[in-house]
Amino acid sequence: MAIMFDFDPEKIRRLRTERAWTQEKLAEVAGLSVRTVQRLEKGICGSFATLQAVAQAMGVGVGTL
Repeated sequence: MAIMFDFDPEKIRRLRTERAWTQEKLAEVAGLSVRTVQRLEKGICGSFATLQAVAQAMGVGVGTL
């Protein structure tokens, strides 16, 4: 079972939209499924590996999320 981490789903959405990225684009750049991005933006599925992939794709630290 993966350990879940706290994150701000609205911040992920805001960072994504600031880049004019769709959920599909974020998923592609982060190497995740679109469904995973959708879950993150709903506040679900915050494993460290997933958050790390999103942070790296957006060029921010995991703590930013």
